[in-house]
Amino acid sequence: MSRKVVNAKVPLRFEITKKHVRLAKKCDASGCVVAQAVLDAVGEMLDNVQVGSNVTKVVTDNRVIRYTTPKSLREAIPHFDRTGEWKLKTGTYQLSPYCRKNRHKEIKRETGGKLVKFTGTKRKITRKVKAADTLAALEECK
Repeated sequence: MSRKVVNAKVPLRFEITKKHVRLAKKCDASGCVVAQAVLDAVGEMLDNVQVGSNVTKVVTDNRVIRYTTPKSLREAIPHFDRTGEWKLKTGTYQLSPYCRKNRHKEIKRETGGKLVKFTGTKRKITRKVKAADTLAALEECK
C-alpha cells in the first residue's frame, strides 16, 4: 500500500522522559529517544516514526507526515548514537511543520552561508561545514 507524503501543517509537541532515554536504541531512526517520545505522545494512531537529522517522518496507516527536526535534537541525536547518553534535559520539545524553503535558510544560517548538497541518502559536503558530529555518528552506525 502506498502512502501519500504530506508536509505537516501544525507543530507536534511531545515530552521526552527518562523512560524514553532508557528504552532508546543507538543508531536506530525508529527506536531513538525522539521516536519513542513521539510514539508515546501520539499513541496508537501511528505505524512508525523515522527521525532523521533534517526531517522527521511520522507514518500513519495512509500518510507519511513530514516535520523539520529542530536544531537542538539534530545535535543531540548523533551524540546519543555515539555514546548512548542523552545530553538534553528531559521535557517538552516540538517538531515544526516541514518547509523545504525554510530548511535551506536554516542550513545557511547554521553553516555561515555555505550550502550543503544532498544526493540520495548520502551527503556530499561541498565546502567545509560543521558536520563532524553527524558524519562521525553515521560512520559508527555502518
